[in-house]
Amino acid sequence: MKSILIRLLGLTVGLWVTDLVLEGISLSEEPLQIIGVAVIFGLVNAVIKPIVKVLTFPITIITLGLWHLVINAGLFLFVDYLSESLTIESFWWALGGSLIMAAISAVFDKVAD
Repeated sequence: MKSILIRLLGLTVGLWVTDLVLEGISLSEEPLQIIGVAVIFGLVNAVIKPIVKVLTFPITIITLGLWHLVINAGLFLFVDYLSESLTIESFWWALGGSLIMAAISAVFDKVAD
């Protein structure tokens, strides 16, 4: 349970930092709505991301893993579609946001383990 809360905190901080750093991504200022977006993001990463990774494995091999960047950006845009509290202007902002989110989440995942 503690590990899940730490990862949720990591996603929340990651979303908040991404909103501060990138002007093409805007997030609601309400703390509960930010946590809600983090929950949606966590569920998308836990359920949909593994399925997409398996289905696109051949493309990942051909692109030497760079396809994962596209997957992450696409899932970030999907979270934007699911949530009214997050707005992403374009794929390129989603790509930058997913890179920031991955870096911050990696730090919190290390702490959680």
